[in-house]
This record gives sequence, structure tokens and C-alpha cells, in this order.
Amino acid sequence: MIDHLIDHKTISNRGIIWVNIILYRVDAFLNTLYDLVVILIGVTLFLSKTYVMHIVSEQILAYFFLIPLLIHFLYIIVYVVNDYVDYEKVIHYPQEKLTYYIYRPLISFDKSPAILICLNFLYILFAFALIGFLKLPAVIYVPLVPFLAIISFLRSKCTNIILKHMLFSLLRLAKYAYATLSLELLLLQNLHLYSFVVMLNTFLVPYAIYRTLEYMVLSKDLLFDDIKTLRGRTKDIVLFIMIVVLSTFIFSYWYEHSFSNIVAIFFVYIACSFPTGVLSLILSPFIVKKLLGGNSGSGYNILLLKRLVDASLTFLFALLIVYIISHN
Repeated sequence: MIDHLIDHKTISNRGIIWVNIILYRVDAFLNTLYDLVVILIGVTLFLSKTYVMHIVSEQILAYFFLIPLLIHFLYIIVYVVNDYVDYEKVIHYPQEKLTYYIYRPLISFDKSPAILICLNFLYILFAFALIGFLKLPAVIYVPLVPFLAIISFLRSKCTNIILKHMLFSLLRLAKYAYATLSLELLLLQNLHLYSFVVMLNTFLVPYAIYRTLEYMVLSKDLLFDDIKTLRGRTKDIVLFIMIVVLSTFIFSYWYEHSFSNIVAIFFVYIACSFPTGVLSLILSPFIVKKLLGGNSGSGYNILLLKRLVDASLTFLFALLIVYIISHN
């Protein structure tokens, strides 16, 4: 029974348990919020810079929260599958590592089938209720849940480290693509295929690869030989990204015979990717350190604080960007 390892007398721990029942993994939601706000800022900048539409600040900021919330509830199936498959391995982790897992509902309730079925049903129900509220076409989102479940299961069972992380990257790319799709459907009332293809190849694919590499570096599962292998393949990864981006530049020029969209793509990177990277990699750890004031805490609580600061800073940055482009 994992539940006995949780200190229910601590108010913060009780709060984490209840928030995790609502969001399944609150740390993952905060990470998704950060991730997707970065993506949505980039797509918004591209749509504005290419004059596809004029941005209304009040409208877009609401979408910047609702879209990550929607995608998170659809994506929860990935976390549930991971926890279900990895349960036997997780419960044998040492206490300091187990701390990152014991607040997850499926782990905390000992892989309970009732919890598994009930929570999944409620998460999917809420996701499609939100889809209805936003008046999005539900049929587009129906295939996403089984797709995520299958890819997640294959990834959890996979023993090849390279293939495992390629599947991880595919899951991330699906998340980013559906966030972009949702934003275009909400803003334009249809899919602007050209913008979607350009953003997919020049922004979403490189960002998914970057986040996967970041995850691989931070992952405790990597062995030294794996790191050497990945390091040896860095040139192949960089070459692949360059080919994808270059092909999109060629497509952009061929489509409109103008360099303006290529300039817009570079603008997205300069005005979005680099600043948000600085917020997460430099400013966020500095703020967390100041907030802690030298006080020690559990690794999980520090992770939650870091994710909260990341999401908050990025959302504030989005507020600034949207204000600027909506008043130009």
C-alpha cells in the first residue's frame, strides 16, 4: 500500500493529493501550460506577422489558458498508461525517488482498476465538455485519445533507448500540433493549412526534438554508453532539423514567391523561443532560489515551485507579446 507513505497531516501534501486527483499530475499540467504557451505565442506571432489575422488581446489570452487545459485532459491518458505499466517498478524505488510518484492517483491507490476507469472517464468527459464549450469540432479530437494511449503503451514497453525517446518526441509533437490546430480553429474558424504546415515544420518539430533532448539529458534512465551514442548522433539530429526547416523555407517561398514569411519564421524564434528559454533556464531557477531563501524542501515540492514559476513567467511574457501585437 503506497498510500501509507504519504504524510496526510501536512496541509501542502493533502493539497497536492486533491489537486492531483483533479489534474492527475499537477506538475505535468504546469509543464504543459509552459510548453503550450510557448507554442501558442509562436503561432500567434506568425499569424500576426503574416497578416493572416489581427489579434484581439482579451480573446487570445483566454485561449492561452483554455487550450493547454484541454490538451492536458486529453493527454492524461499518456500519464495513466505510463503509471499503470510502470507501477511494479515504481513501488520498488528508493524513498527519495518514490516521492515524485506517490502523489499520482494510480500509484497512490495501488493501481486500482476502479480509479483507473473512473478518473479516465471523468477526464475525457471534461475534455469533450470543454471542446463543446469552445465550439470545436469534436470529431477531430476523437482519434487523439487512442493514438496517445497506443504510442504511450509502446513507449512504456520499449527497451531500445533511442526508439523510446523517438516515441516520446512523437507524443510531444502530437500535443503541440493539436494545440496549434485548436488555436487556428478558434481564431480563424477553420484550419489555415499553409500556416499550420509552416509552423509544424519550422517550429513544432524542432521544439519537440529540443524538449526530447532536454528530457533525455535530465532522465535518470540514461546510461553513460547511451549518452555517448546520443552525442554521436547529434550531427544527424541537427542535420535533420536543418533539412526540415530549409524545406519549409523553400515551400514558403514557392507558395507566395516572397521572403516575408521566412522573415516571420525567424521573428518567431527571436521574439518567442529565445526569451522563453531564458525565462525557464535562467530567471526561473533564480526566482525559485530566492523564494526558498536557503530553506530545504522535498525535491518534488521544489519541482512544483519551478514548474509554477515557469508557467507564470511565460504567461506574463505572453501577456506582453499579445498586448504589443494587438496594439500595432
